[in-house]
Amino acid sequence: QQHEAIHFLTYCYHLTGIVIDKLAHFLMYFAVCGALWIALPARFYHIPSPLWAFLIATLWGLLMEVLQGVLTSLHIISRAFDLHDAVANLLGAAAASLCTSTLMLLWRHHHSTQNR
Repeated sequence: QQHEAIHFLTYCYHLTGIVIDKLAHFLMYFAVCGALWIALPARFYHIPSPLWAFLIATLWGLLMEVLQGVLTSLHIISRAFDLHDAVANLLGAAAASLCTSTLMLLWRHHHSTQNR
C-alpha cells in the first residue's frame, strides 16, 4: 500500500505542482486554526474568535519554524527553518479563518432572516 500511496502523491505533485510537504503544512494549520476557533470563546476583548484563531495558529507556526532553525544551529536537531513551510502554515490558517468567518456571517444572516 505504501507503493500505491507514493504513486498517488507523485501523481498529485505532477498534476498540481504543489509539494506534498507544503500541502501537509497547509492542511495541518487549517485544522489547527479551525480547532482553535471551536475552542475559543466567541470574542476576546471585542475581537472575533476567527481572528484570534488565525493569529495564534500563525504565531505558533512561525515559532515552530524559528525553533527548528535555532535548534539546528545548536546541533540539537537536524531540521532547518523553511520560509515556504511558514508561508504554507500562514495560508492554511488564513483559509480556515476565512471559512469560519464566512460560516459565522451565514449563520447570523440565517438567524436574522428567521427572526423577522
